[in-house]
Amino acid sequence: ASQALRFDELEGRFDPWLLCIALALGGLGVVMVASSSMPYAMSNGSSPFHYLIRHLIFLGMGIGIALTLMRVEMRRVEQHGQFLLIMCFILLAAVFVPGIGKTVNGARRWLNLGLSSFQVVEAVKLMMIVWLASYLVGGAVSSLTYTMVLYLLPVSLFGVSVAAAELPDLSRVEVHDPETRRAFR
Repeated sequence: ASQALRFDELEGRFDPWLLCIALALGGLGVVMVASSSMPYAMSNGSSPFHYLIRHLIFLGMGIGIALTLMRVEMRRVEQHGQFLLIMCFILLAAVFVPGIGKTVNGARRWLNLGLSSFQVVEAVKLMMIVWLASYLVGGAVSSLTYTMVLYLLPVSLFGVSVAAAELPDLSRVEVHDPETRRAFR
């Protein structure tokens, strides 16, 4: 059996179990957001459905991005794998740029996108997995003729790890409320 390289080659074959699990998780998330956020939104003077509508918009955007990425050829991902590695470093450095980087609970690890905030480390983890897979599928480890290529893997992984570790207050959350501070001691 050969791997489908494009969405068009799948001929409508989706894994029904995976699709059902994804739909169930999405539906459960919608119910949980709706039930837990209505009292909070009403106490803040917003519409009771404010957070539900916002969640549905982001859920729709996620589905749209997923459908778009399904149409990308695997060959293209493999060819542009180095771009993903560069994007990892750029995103990690963007947290330090004033106006773009955002501090939440004392930790500066978010990007301010205007409508919402985005935690960089989550995207970097995904991009590193895709980059590593595209790097390994090219036979880079088995190719001993290019010894410099063999250095790229550990150096890149170490570099991204150091960049993620050096983000200020990455593993520490500062709590200013005395009651909350006592609860977490």
